[in-house]
Amino acid sequence: PEVITFGIVGVLDHNKRQMEAVIAMSEVVKINKNVRLLVVGGGDVKKLKSAVNKLKLNDYVEVLGDMKNPFDAFIKLDVYLMCSMR
Repeated sequence: PEVITFGIVGVLDHNKRQMEAVIAMSEVVKINKNVRLLVVGGGDVKKLKSAVNKLKLNDYVEVLGDMKNPFDAFIKLDVYLMCSMR
């Protein structure tokens, strides 16, 4: 089975809700293990990486941090997530 790649791209910020995307993946992998989440954006990645470890999602979530050209991430996505509050 082909892996479905979800992604969220933007500055790492509470209002962008990247953490919610990571938490949602913990539920998604219970249903389908052929998924992954790419998190792209500048900022402090420590909290997100800690959550990925705590939720045992290292095989499913990749926190890429800042990218010079985020378009390189967009072309890898099957599903783009926008979880922001604003």
